[in-house]
Order: sequence, then C-alpha cells, then structure tokens
Amino acid sequence: NFRGCVAVITGGASGIGKATALAFANSGAEVVILDKDEKQGKKVAELIGELALFIKVDMSSSKQVRRAAEMVKRRFGKVDFLIGNAGFEINDQGTMLTMPEKKAKSIIDVNLWGNVLLARAFVPLMGPGGRIVFTGSIQSFTAHEPATTYQSTKSGLLGHTRSLAIDLAPDINVNIVCPGAICTTGIG
Repeated sequence: NFRGCVAVITGGASGIGKATALAFANSGAEVVILDKDEKQGKKVAELIGELALFIKVDMSSSKQVRRAAEMVKRRFGKVDFLIGNAGFEINDQGTMLTMPEKKAKSIIDVNLWGNVLLARAFVPLMGPGGRIVFTGSIQSFTAHEPATTYQSTKSGLLGHTRSLAIDLAPDINVNIVCPGAICTTGIG
C-alpha cells in the first residue's frame, strides 16, 4: 500500500515505464509521469485518473528536468520513489565508432546523463526511506556485436547507480533493475 506516497517515473508514457506507473497507481501512490511523448503521457495519466500528473520533459535538458522537479515540489512537496526509466536505442545507425555523432550523443544524453540530471533535480525532494530505481539492461553487464552506444550508456548507468548508492546511503536506497530484451517502443 503506497497511499500517501509520490512516485516519479521517467519514460512513463509507454513500455516498462507505463507498467510501472500503473502498478504504483494501483497500489495507491500519486504518480508523476515524465516523458517527451505528450500524447501517450496524457493517455496514461487519464487512464490512472486523479492520482496522476503528466509533465512533458526532454530528459536530456537540465532546464526541463529542473522545471519538472519544481512543479512536483509545488504540487506534492516530496518524492518517495524516483524511477529513472527513460531510454532508447538505435541499432541500425552504426557502432560506437561509426554512428553519427548527433545520434550517439542523443542516446548518451537521455540514457545516462538524463539520469544524472534526474538525481540532481529530484533527490533534494526525497527524505529518509526514499527509493531510487533505474532501469538498466542485461547490456549493463555484457556486450555483443554490433557494439552500440546503448550498451555503453547502460554500463555507465550501472556505475552511476553504484556511485549514487554510496552518496545517499543510508537514507535513500538506490538500485538498478537490468531486464533482458523487452519488446517496447524504445527498441528501434
């Protein structure tokens, strides 16, 4: 029972993030969905009802992430659960060495740097007993051909999780879940 708790979920408009948002709402939590997909994000918020708030956010933008944190602070005053789930991959644009720089940077900016921005903006709203969970990947631990930017970001996210866990212990618990292949809209 998460009544009275506030859960912030990035990438909450689809896939794992949507399922996570629905699960928190079904457990009574107030849910904040952060996503760049306004149409789908609003649909998920409407599906949840009065417990949900959707905020359109590009996770690679520190300004937008900070603005979202300010909105959450004004409305709820706190965050109990912070779920860093936003991410995507591009498999058909080359390897780490050949992918166009702009595309590679966009993956790094969302998958890795976006989670750094998330922590910087939202941790100040969390108190003792808070929980942070990042969505990694089996590729946080392994690599395969072709070696992609996605693999590098998920490995980096594992390191970010470990560092943040040390920084925030014992007050805030930080973990990463690393699923295998999940057929969602983020796979491309």
